[in-house]
Amino acid sequence: MKILKISLRVVALLLFVSCSPQSKESYLERYKDFIENTGNNSLNYTEKEWQEADEKYQKYTGIWHDKFKEEFTWKEEILLSKYKFQYNFFKAEYHSKDFFNSYIEANYESLKKQIKYYYDNEMNDDIEKMLKTAKKAGKESYEIIEGILNDLKNKK
Repeated sequence: MKILKISLRVVALLLFVSCSPQSKESYLERYKDFIENTGNNSLNYTEKEWQEADEKYQKYTGIWHDKFKEEFTWKEEILLSKYKFQYNFFKAEYHSKDFFNSYIEANYESLKKQIKYYYDNEMNDDIEKMLKTAKKAGKESYEIIEGILNDLKNKK
């Protein structure tokens, strides 16, 4: 029984060590990959995936960072600050999607009047900006604005 407990502790320790970066270089490379992956997928993450990403982010900015903090150059510290900014930007962008969609639903008629005004006054640049923002916020918001524009075009 005692051997089993010791074996389990050794296995747990090996798993922890194998997941943890073993050098400053591997830490920087893995952190960069994590940030890039988060940026590429952030708008499609589920809440559970965000929780997992947050846990990993806490390791990168906490225990794994502390493990190598004495080795970082000032340029690497700036890079790490950039990664923190990017991660928090991706997270805010994801949450703004929900805000934008709820805003559109709550203010549909007002938004429709505003788009009609832009459309009637040939303010195409403003309409394009609105479509780009809606597309970033999510497919649903883009489709709503696109639907309003199509209705306006069909009425002319």
